[in-house]
Amino acid sequence: MLIPSGKPMLTLSGTQQQSATEIAALARLVTTLEATHVIDYLNSLLTKKYGYPPAPEAREVELFDTIVDGITGGYTAGQMIAIVWRAADSAAGWKERNARMGPAEASSATVTMVRKKLDDARERRQPVPEYEPPRWMAVPAALGAARRVLEAVEGPRRRDRIAACGQCDVNGFFSLEVDGREVASRCLHIPAARRPDDDHLPADLG
Repeated sequence: MLIPSGKPMLTLSGTQQQSATEIAALARLVTTLEATHVIDYLNSLLTKKYGYPPAPEAREVELFDTIVDGITGGYTAGQMIAIVWRAADSAAGWKERNARMGPAEASSATVTMVRKKLDDARERRQPVPEYEPPRWMAVPAALGAARRVLEAVEGPRRRDRIAACGQCDVNGFFSLEVDGREVASRCLHIPAARRPDDDHLPADLG
């Protein structure tokens, strides 16, 4: 495998492996924050719109796992908000058709419906719109900050950006000499015409 200079591509050290582990941990944090935000939206929907109690505490883990499954499976947090909205609406309709069902049962049924709506969307490959939470429910500051950090560190590693760059090898690196040592530098894929010297993050290969 060659880099643009024609030299063999350098083998990455444990530094990059550690970075990958840290990025994966950051991605999990973002997913957790997004799932929590979706659950907060659902509970607000149940209590404010329908007058039901929030999702049962006994089913919180199940609900969280379902939403994480959706997000890690390719759906955005906005699409999961659309799915839980549909789930709550379906559960409310079911309650209206069943006089014996109380508000608590409707909230519990919503958790079941979230899984059903997610599975149905996957099986039927239905497009899911992205819903925004109401204006009074702001995105938590920690989530916004974590998303920006994740984009900053994941962006240079995206395959589409690497393929379109033309300045680095197929893994997004190029080699250069720093203080007499050959190191690999992570390319940020900025056009050469406006790329200053510090637009790459050096990663010592040891």
